[in-house]
Amino acid sequence: MRINVYINLDVYTLYITEISISKSHRKKGYAKASINYLQNLYPAIRIELLSENNGFYEKLNFRNIGTGYRLP
Repeated sequence: MRINVYINLDVYTLYITEISISKSHRKKGYAKASINYLQNLYPAIRIELLSENNGFYEKLNFRNIGTGYRLP
């Protein structure tokens, strides 16, 4: 997973640039666990990402912001 943290005025944003799970390890909860880990590690930081996998991120409570997803 590649992540970057940006500061936009007084808002800290953790931007996930890539989550790559090999096909043999998909659907085992690794991506969800990684995102949950980041949420627990940085509870006050907003998480954003770009993705075409709409259903997956919506299940994790990300909201669509037009060009990607944001949590919370």
